[in-house]
Amino acid sequence: MNADNAARIRSAQIDLEDTTILAPQDGIVTAVNLSPGNQVRSTASVMPFIEADSLRLVGVFKQNGSGALTAGMPAELVLDAAPGKILSSSVSLISPGTSGGQIPVSSDLLSAASIGSSSEVLVILEWPVDLPAHAANLGMVGSATVYSPEAGPFEILAKILLRIRGLVAYL
Repeated sequence: MNADNAARIRSAQIDLEDTTILAPQDGIVTAVNLSPGNQVRSTASVMPFIEADSLRLVGVFKQNGSGALTAGMPAELVLDAAPGKILSSSVSLISPGTSGGQIPVSSDLLSAASIGSSSEVLVILEWPVDLPAHAANLGMVGSATVYSPEAGPFEILAKILLRIRGLVAYL
């Protein structure tokens, strides 16, 4: 090893000793995609990080009823991780948009698949007070129903269907 290489190695060791990496706030690193010898760039995701306070409960609803959704409306949900338990919530926020109507910009000719759209709207729901800790993990799925004052007899039907859905999770 020549003196130049030895000097670069020593300089790299000093840089490493002086390097401290801090998370922006409390949270969880969900995976580490690094091995000894890897180089990291600012544009490469090597440690997906979830902020502890950033967990949200998101409902995905058809757009055909989105005009009736407003903040504060009552909601109920069942999660597959807590079968049979009906959780009470309410609408916190209706997302102002989704990616469904966007077409990616490129020089390629468009195909039918690239023009496809989503017919869903995202709704942020309030965190249920009685949500079991084991069901509050990332990626948990279930069903949710929002009840509109104008629903009339359909509200009863929706409540029955949600309860059936909660029972089916046992199977």
